[in-house]
Amino acid sequence: MQSLSQLYYLHGIGYEYTKYTGEHVIFDESTRRQALSCCGIDTQDADAIKQLNFALDAGTWLNLLPHTSIIEAHHPILKVRVDDVYCHVHVH
Repeated sequence: MQSLSQLYYLHGIGYEYTKYTGEHVIFDESTRRQALSCCGIDTQDADAIKQLNFALDAGTWLNLLPHTSIIEAHHPILKVRVDDVYCHVHVH
């Protein structure tokens, strides 16, 4: 299941590792599924897996700025803090 593999990746659940002795170890599918289950994820629910993949991967790119809160509505000024990385970006 491709979606499940993506979810493993997005949660940092590896496929393999090398022991300090040099032995190469590959995790079986049930071990990786159990790791996701420990995160509270139902690995049998394909729709939930697709939604989580979107939220963790593509969903983060839908917002340029974090959510803002207006503290005093009676002032006509809204201050937005923008990361320096975005200060030189031109949007058309």
